[in-house]
Amino acid sequence: MMHRSNLTNSQKCGIREIRELVASQSIRLSISDKGGDFVVIPRTLDRAITEQHLSDTTLYRLSSSQEFIAQSRKLNKTWVKIAKAANLRQTLISRLKVGMPVCPVLYLLIKTHKLSADELVSTDPSVYKVRPIISCVGGPTDRIPWFLNLVLIQLLQYVPAHLRNTTMFLDHLRNTHLLRTKWYRKPSNTNILVHSLSAHPAHIKRNVVRNMFKTAANVCSGSDEKGESLDLAHAIAISNGYSPRGPRSWQRCTKIRKKNANIDNNVQFCLPFISDEVSKATRLCLRRANSESLVTIVELPPNNLRRQLIRNRIYDRLCTTSDCVVCPFGREGDCMRSCVIYMIKCRKCGDEYVGETARPLWVRVKEHLEGKSSFRSSTPLGSHRALAHNGVDYEVQATILAYETEISARKTLEAFWIHVKNPKMNRREECPTITSELLPYLALCNI
Repeated sequence: MMHRSNLTNSQKCGIREIRELVASQSIRLSISDKGGDFVVIPRTLDRAITEQHLSDTTLYRLSSSQEFIAQSRKLNKTWVKIAKAANLRQTLISRLKVGMPVCPVLYLLIKTHKLSADELVSTDPSVYKVRPIISCVGGPTDRIPWFLNLVLIQLLQYVPAHLRNTTMFLDHLRNTHLLRTKWYRKPSNTNILVHSLSAHPAHIKRNVVRNMFKTAANVCSGSDEKGESLDLAHAIAISNGYSPRGPRSWQRCTKIRKKNANIDNNVQFCLPFISDEVSKATRLCLRRANSESLVTIVELPPNNLRRQLIRNRIYDRLCTTSDCVVCPFGREGDCMRSCVIYMIKCRKCGDEYVGETARPLWVRVKEHLEGKSSFRSSTPLGSHRALAHNGVDYEVQATILAYETEISARKTLEAFWIHVKNPKMNRREECPTITSELLPYLALCNI
C-alpha cells in the first residue's frame, strides 16, 4: 500500500525553496502572535527588531555566563535544602536538579493583526509590535515548576473560589440571569483548524470539528445566541475544507466498536500515521489475532509545516567550540545539543565509541579528549591510544546518533546502538541497562 502525499508538486517545490532560504540564513520563519499564520521576514530585519526590543533598559539588562551559572547553583542549593526538609527521596531530589542548564531563549512573535497593509512591507523595526516569549525549557527552572504543578493541581479542587475551566464560569453567569453569552471569534482570528486535506487520521478531524460545534453550542445562554454561534462554526468548518453533502454531515457519528474499558494495562503500539487505510488494516490484523483487548494502537500524526520549518533557537545554536570535532562532521551547532546518543570515531583506524549524555555534547566530548591527551587508561579514548596506537596521539570525529530527553530511554537506546554498532572502544558496561529497564515487564512476556 503506497503512501501518497497531500501536497501538490508546486507546494513541494515551494517548501523546498523555503527550506533553502532558511538554511542559508536569508529569512526568519516564525508564526504570528494571533491566528498562528506564518511570518516571513529577512534575517537582518529580525535582528533589528530583537535588538530594538532588548534596548528597553526598564525590562532588560546585560548579564554574563558566570552570573547565569551562579544563579543556577543558588537555585539548586535552595531546592536541595527545601527538599531535604520535606523528607523527599534522594533520587527525586537529584532528578529535579539541573546540572548543566540551558540558557533560556528569547523569541518574538510579531503582532501582524496590528499592522496596516503598508506596514506589512516596512523595513523599519520600530513599526513592528511584538510579544516577547522566554522559553526556559532545559533551563534551571524547568523541572521544579513541573513538580510544583503536579502537586498543586491536586489541591485546587479544595479551593472554593477556584474555577477549573471556562464552563464553570459561564454556568455561574447563567445562574444570575443578568448576562447573555455566545461564542465569539475576534476579527483578527484566522480560524485555522486541522484542514480536511491534512495528513491526520480521519477520526482526529472529526473530533476537532465536533468539539468546535460542541463548544459553540455550550457557551451560549439562549437559543438565539446558539443559532448565531452554530452558523459561525458552520462557516469556519467550510473555510477549512469540510464541505457537507447534507446539513451538519461532519457531525455524524460513525459506528463505534465496543472496546475494552480498561486499557491501562494494555500494551501501547505507537504507529506513525500513514493513511486511514493503513491504520484500518493494522486494526484488522489485531482483530484477527484476537489481540484487541491486549494492544492499544496510538497513531502519531506526522510533523506539520510549523514543526518542520520553524526554529526558535536560531542565533544561539552556533558553534563556539575551538577545534570542534562535532560540527564539521554534522550540522553547525550540533556540539551545543544535549540529551543525545553520540559516536566518537578514530580517524586513524576507524574504531568507534558510543555513549550518551544529558549535558551539551561539547562538554562530554571535551572530557573524552582530555582523557586521550592525558593518556588515562581509565577512559575509553586514553585506553585506545595506549592499546591500539602505542601511545601515539590520533584525531577523532564525533557525530550524533539520536536524541532522547528521557533518561532511562536514552540509556536503553545507547545500549541498543552499542549492540548494533559493536564499537571496539566500549567496555559493554552499558548493555545491562536494557535488562534493568525491561525487567519489570518480564512477567508480561510469560517467560
